[in-house]
This record gives sequence, structure tokens and C-alpha cells, in this order.
Amino acid sequence: MKMIPYFLGSLLFVTASLALAENATVSPTNVSEIENLTEEAKNGELLHNAKCVVCHSHLVYIRENRKIHNYDSLKIQVERCTESLGIEWWPDDDEMLAVIAYLNEKYYKFEKPADE
Repeated sequence: MKMIPYFLGSLLFVTASLALAENATVSPTNVSEIENLTEEAKNGELLHNAKCVVCHSHLVYIRENRKIHNYDSLKIQVERCTESLGIEWWPDDDEMLAVIAYLNEKYYKFEKPADE
């Protein structure tokens, strides 16, 4: 029984820390930045918000030690995520490409390969 107050206190601390971290690391979104998204990326944002935020927030895209370092690795990671979640997007599917476009335009800004 003595563990319950410690557990609840720890839970409260972690929750508060996550809330503060989320607010502290979010860069403000400019209206012009939103307007500069292509139509494909705007569609990708809707799909991303419906499917991808189930597992993680946008913080995964802006962390210092992110795993994505080029357009191809971004595409592979989106493919990997869709497979693990059972989302019925397939490589080169319009929906998957829209999500990749959104993530790239909003967060990564990699040069898209010429053959894409």
C-alpha cells in the first residue's frame, strides 16, 4: 500500500514532464508555412493525423537524434510504419506518397530524388 502514493506521484511527474516537454520543443507554425504545403502534402497531413499520431507525436520528427537522414530513409520508415500498423497503404500508393510529402515538406525538407 505504501507504493501507491509513490506510483501516483511518479505518474503525475511523468505526465507533467511530457506536457512541458511537448510545449517547450514545439516550434511555432507560421501561417505561411501551412500555406506553402502542396495539395499532396495537405492531404498527407490529414492522413498522418488520422493514422500516425496513434503511435507518436510530431516530436519524433524534430528530435536531435532522429533516424531519418534522407528522402529514401523517410520513405522506408513510412513503409515500415504502415506495415507494423497494418495500414493498407502500399509503396507508391497515393496515400503513402502524400504522407511522405507532408513529412518531408513540414519537417525534413530533403531533396526529392529525380525519379520520384
